[in-house]
Amino acid sequence: MSKYTLRVRDTTGLKGEIKGAVELLKTGDCLAIFTDDNTNRESILNALEGEDLSYKYKTEGNNEYILAKKDNNI
Repeated sequence: MSKYTLRVRDTTGLKGEIKGAVELLKTGDCLAIFTDDNTNRESILNALEGEDLSYKYKTEGNNEYILAKKDNNI
């Protein structure tokens, strides 16, 4: 199974896209969500609340990532 980074677009009205991204994180198929917008970041972090995932926020230059895994070894 390949691991990849998922980019979430502008999420205005796209709650299903965030939910789908979180589901991929939970399966372990997706290791990170890339976001370039504060609204996206907050929406994604809110969606991760209460899930059985550990996650952290990472910035590389102008790119922002939310890294998540099922275990606590990020």
